[in-house]
Parts: sequence; structure tokens; C-alpha cells
Amino acid sequence: MREPRRGREKLWHPLVCAGLLLMVVGGIGCARKPPGAASAREAVTLFLARLAAKDCEGAAKLVAWAEMARDSNPDWDTFPSSQRQLILDKVRSENMSVLQALAAALAQDSSQPTPQPAGAPDLFLVQILGQPLLIQAVETDTGWLVLLRNWSL
Repeated sequence: MREPRRGREKLWHPLVCAGLLLMVVGGIGCARKPPGAASAREAVTLFLARLAAKDCEGAAKLVAWAEMARDSNPDWDTFPSSQRQLILDKVRSENMSVLQALAAALAQDSSQPTPQPAGAPDLFLVQILGQPLLIQAVETDTGWLVLLRNWSL
């Protein structure tokens, strides 16, 4: 009976380790970019552009749902993650109609709305169908996102 060669066995392990390392590093490099923007103005501009393109799901990715849920739930940090997710889902579903209404209003508006500073670095004024709309942005761990607060057209 022939004994296995030790030389090949030693070479095999480093090659497998190197291959796995390349896969992990490659996976990290291909990771999805966070949904947030680099600045408050960019977040509002991207948000409005996605709504103008009737991409409500894309616009929803730029909304700070967790911040909105935290604002309406003072005990947010004490909730288990499963309860937080239920609240996030509810807040998101309740506000999707707001995004759809904004997208419809932008479709009717012939002008391209441009966010104008409104007294604070994270607050912008936009005119949609002649109506003023204040849009606030908030910086999160994934970048700048938009807050939906008491919006109506």
C-alpha cells in the first residue's frame, strides 16, 4: 500500500486558504452601496428624481424609516428587533401612499423641482404644483436619508 505524499497535502491547504480569502475579499468589494447619499442636498435631490421617475420603491430606499419609527416610539431602543421590524414595516406601508401622491404631483408639475435651503443645513424647500413642501434630511450610519413628516399636497 502506498502512503500519501505529504508535500502535496501541505501545498493544498495554503491554496484553499488563498482561494477562500480571495472570495471573501471579492465579496466585500462587490458589496452593495448603502442607500444613503453623501450630503443632505444630494439625498433630497435623489429622492425627488426617483419620485419624478415614478420609482416609489427607489425613493423609499432614501427614506429614514427607522428615524421616523423612533420619533413615534419613545421606547424604541428597548424593543426587541422583531418588534422593531414590525413597526418599521407598518410605518413604511402607511407612508407609501404619501410617496405615490408625491410622484403623481411631480408627474403633473411641468417644472423640475429644485431643493432650496430653508434655514438649516438639513432642511430644504421645494415647490410642487405651486405648493411649498419642506423636506428634511437626516444623517444615518448609511448616509443621508429623507424624513417624511406631516407631508400633504
